Amino acid sequence: MSGCLGRRSGLSPRLSDCLPVFAMLAVFASPISSWSQGQWQGEEIAQAGGGDSPIPLQYRIGNTGGTGGGFGQGEIHDHLWDGFFWNRKIGWACGFGGVFRTQDGGWSWTRVKPRGGWYHVQMSGPQEIWLLEGFHGQAKAHLWHSVDDGRSWSELLPGKLLSASDLVCRGNLRAVLCGDFTSFWSLDGGRNWAPLPFYGTIRLAVPGDIRSGAGFVAYVLCAGGPQQPRVPQIFKSTDSGRSWKELVLFHGLAWPQSIFFATSLCGWIGLDDGSLLATSDGGESWEKLPFPERRAIRALWFDSLGRGYAAVENSNLGRLGPALLATLDGGRSWQTVLSGAKNINALFSLGPDRLWAVGSVPGFAPNDLVVFLHR
Repeated sequence: MSGCLGRRSGLSPRLSDCLPVFAMLAVFASPISSWSQGQWQGEEIAQAGGGDSPIPLQYRIGNTGGTGGGFGQGEIHDHLWDGFFWNRKIGWACGFGGVFRTQDGGWSWTRVKPRGGWYHVQMSGPQEIWLLEGFHGQAKAHLWHSVDDGRSWSELLPGKLLSASDLVCRGNLRAVLCGDFTSFWSLDGGRNWAPLPFYGTIRLAVPGDIRSGAGFVAYVLCAGGPQQPRVPQIFKSTDSGRSWKELVLFHGLAWPQSIFFATSLCGWIGLDDGSLLATSDGGESWEKLPFPERRAIRALWFDSLGRGYAAVENSNLGRLGPALLATLDGGRSWQTVLSGAKNINALFSLGPDRLWAVGSVPGFAPNDLVVFLHR
């Protein structure tokens, strides 16, 4: 295969030549005035992992500005689950430590909502926010909507949501995925909702390269139906959800964790055991790609040329290792760009020169993590 899945053999080109992204990981625990005094960490490195290509990356490590952490002291920001940016300045992030807004590209953050079960956040305008709240151990969830930059909120689908697996807003599409419970989506910006006809719905991918009279392409990733419990399934629609087709995956797969389609043809699925599946023909066929880590692939991001990132589960203090890996060839080879006490839960990009990630810093003192990648 070629294109989004790259070449099968041969040395990869230099990342500095082919991947227009320089990784900067920003931790913002102190005021702006102190950044020049050593708050920023990381320098350009000659080699950051396996393979023959150097990865000249700068990185910074930071958080949303929490303080304290022990004995109930301070303003604790202990976990981030999701993040979304409307442009290079305006963005939101959410997690157990609260819901946060930035207006300077992630250099500083303001907490908009207090601690809680804030699992997913999306934006459909510079001041229009969608927020999915879940409750650990309880079959209930709330979908909140704000049109005034978070100053006021209204609830949609009250009493109907029983889990908080995923939240997707693309164009006029709004989708709330609820795992083993009924999931809902809207094709008119959230005015009218209909149930999705799937069981175990955990992720939705909507590539943006096709906008025709027939409608958009969508992929729904499920963790198994009633007849096949805990067996990964994927369904595809090419007509905005009017009809669906189940795509054939391999047998004996582990629990699915993540899905990303850079185009309507090129997509990847990350599994709980570190397996990585890829397609270049819209899911008609799949290939198992080599992946250096036997850990859950929590988040994926690629561009149409196959340049991308994978975030792996890295929260076990007893065996911390790589947290973020980069590829130039659609996932055929990988190099580590971030490791140690860092765990990334979500990736977001506005293009190959600008990418953010959010997560947590494993340890006895809780802390969240903001990752800013910039050319």
